[in-house]
Amino acid sequence: MRIDFVFPKFKLLSGAERLILDLGRALAGRGHRVRIVCHRFHPSCRPLAEKLVIEETGYRLEWTGNHYLDSIASYVQSFWLRRRIDRAADAVCLFGPALPLAARRPRGPKHLLYFCYEPPRAASVDEAEVLARVGVLRFVLAPALRLYRRIDRWLVRRVDSILVSGPFGADLVRAEYGRASWIVTHGVSLDATRPDRRAARAAIGIDEAARVVLTVNFLHPRKRIDLLLRAWARVEKRLRDPVLLIVGDGPERPALGALACGLGLGHVRFCGFVPEAELPLYYAAADVLTHVARLETFGFTVIEAGAFRVPVVVSTRAGRVTRSLRERPEFWSPPMRRRSPKRLQSSSAILSVPEPWASAGASTYFASTRGREARTSSSLPSTTSSARAIAREDCLRPL
Repeated sequence: MRIDFVFPKFKLLSGAERLILDLGRALAGRGHRVRIVCHRFHPSCRPLAEKLVIEETGYRLEWTGNHYLDSIASYVQSFWLRRRIDRAADAVCLFGPALPLAARRPRGPKHLLYFCYEPPRAASVDEAEVLARVGVLRFVLAPALRLYRRIDRWLVRRVDSILVSGPFGADLVRAEYGRASWIVTHGVSLDATRPDRRAARAAIGIDEAARVVLTVNFLHPRKRIDLLLRAWARVEKRLRDPVLLIVGDGPERPALGALACGLGLGHVRFCGFVPEAELPLYYAAADVLTHVARLETFGFTVIEAGAFRVPVVVSTRAGRVTRSLRERPEFWSPPMRRRSPKRLQSSSAILSVPEPWASAGASTYFASTRGREARTSSSLPSTTSSARAIAREDCLRPL
């Protein structure tokens, strides 16, 4: 088959880009010809584009200097990609901001698909955060977003089929659009070489005795790294040798750096973007991974942490991640309370905790492992067996 994937902008490699490229490579590996049609294709995405044809217009997408305004404008600029779509294609799959192309169906392709990560967040759950970051234009943008939500529903009715990443996404699509969808489960490679913990820490400059909490995210308001930083202020007061590694970049990087300084945090390291090939070093060096994003339909970093046997603390508002973990109670801890850290010592490696303690869960755990246990090679002795069970039983594959 000849398949075109349409996505206006491949920015610095993050979850959306990985999803598209991994799916494209999987199809190419089965003998299909897959083209990526876009305006811009960031160099960080190139290593994942093997066997894919990249059709890049080179058009400018950054007009205002404001990430949120430019992201909204990319929906309009998707129309410029119409002429690049292969008329001989058997199928065209629109991703995210490319959906407006459904308003006037491209000529030629037999099937028009829409891969819906989730209904537009800027017009729903993220509206307040977006409006707070566009200045006086919020008075114009607010009614425009409400109007687009209606247009979005009309556009979705014009595609032949909707694809989603899992049951949680299917529920969102059904609730927003009243349509059924096809689930295309994706994931990560679990075959990556696991670096030695000591060597990994030496490579990234972390002391062997440090207690390391890791988060890997595109720095966007929905990732709620600000919540994590505020909780980390308590961690630094209670622990010896704590280190918080924030891997990733994004529009919130300056604001988060200012927040860390304002809170007086001295053990936070903003690592910036880390190439795919170097991520194993960070997972191998970590004691715990935290994921405090709000209502995500997929969580790559949670699966990767499971592959590297790293315990995970997630929010009860994490969306699909929380739902999937609750479906496997043997890998889920009951809700924690601030004054009962011992509950964690016999709990599983994957922890789900209630707000506002989602991002403070690691603090509670570490506070309960001082002394002898905290100095063992694993740093998390009470969760090691559960982490091995995760890797052995591959329980994260359904995510």
